[in-house]
Amino acid sequence: MNDLKNKFRACLLGGGAGDALGYAVEFDSWSRIRSLYGDRGITSMVAHDYAPLGGISDDTQMTLFTAEGLLRAYTRLMVKGITTVEGVTEYAYLRWLHTQGRDIPLEHLNGWLITHRELFARRAPGNTCLNALDHLSSQKFHNGPNPPRNDSKGCGTVMRLAPVALMGVAHEWSLPHAAQVAVDLAEITHHHRTSSVASAAMVIMIMRLLQGASKRQARDDMLAFAATLEGSDEFMTCFEQLQPALDAGDDTPQVIDEMLGYGGWVAEDAFLIAVYAFLKADNFDEILRIAVNHSGDADSTGAIGGNLAGAFYGLDAIDAGQWVRDLELGDVIDEMAVDLFESPEWESSEPWGVPEELWRKYPGH
Repeated sequence: MNDLKNKFRACLLGGGAGDALGYAVEFDSWSRIRSLYGDRGITSMVAHDYAPLGGISDDTQMTLFTAEGLLRAYTRLMVKGITTVEGVTEYAYLRWLHTQGRDIPLEHLNGWLITHRELFARRAPGNTCLNALDHLSSQKFHNGPNPPRNDSKGCGTVMRLAPVALMGVAHEWSLPHAAQVAVDLAEITHHHRTSSVASAAMVIMIMRLLQGASKRQARDDMLAFAATLEGSDEFMTCFEQLQPALDAGDDTPQVIDEMLGYGGWVAEDAFLIAVYAFLKADNFDEILRIAVNHSGDADSTGAIGGNLAGAFYGLDAIDAGQWVRDLELGDVIDEMAVDLFESPEWESSEPWGVPEELWRKYPGH
């Protein structure tokens, strides 16, 4: 049980570490990365123009608010007997929107997570997420029209949904149920079917790793599951590139740039690059290095690669050195991972249904 708990912690901390490593080079070409950091590229966290040492991007910010939505939905179920994961998580994402400078009514700015002022840093938030949540805010708070259904398949879904896998394993959700939760949360902001499929596939792969599957078994199970989903053709075609890339040699930046799509800017490509890095390397540090050193969305591919690596290798693989020590909000990331793991034990005989302090931390509304 402690081993599984450590994998929960490592999954979210690993995602944060990959995000922080990649954020320093997110908008750089591989040639520029190599000129700045040498032939192996960036291999350790650095302070840069956009963030301090270990600074996370919007990817990890939104991951934390995803975790908050899941936990608040659960406390609502325990206390009120009814819940909606999507509806409660919408409000969690609107709290994140408030940290990015938008006006959200004060009564909705409660709970523990939003008290951390570091989350108010603006770290290159994705326009699709901002625009979709602006429309959602208008609808909920100002009687605006229903949010428009965009056709975006940007990677702003897969980079934030690892907590769904953790919640799924903790509460013994079936794989189809966890996949549907991933789709529902992805569609709060993105409405392209391929984005939804990629989000479900990532959650399935992380769950299988947490359940003890080998790397390749988790990959195979993920692909078999994805193939059953409606509208998965584009995703499956994208992943046909995976094995040829793994067989193509060890010049990983060139392989990513030339064989694996469009730099990870869209959901299926970001997940593909992260899975490639995860399968190509045999240790946590090398997975992160491969995942971020390319001409593309390095923080998102790094975050997803870190989620996968952490879920497989566990906390011992990342607990040394700067990955944990220097990670911005590392203590908050760790605490939320533990809360996801321990949440099945929260049910209480008290009138609250959960311990009162947990209701104050994660109020179910």
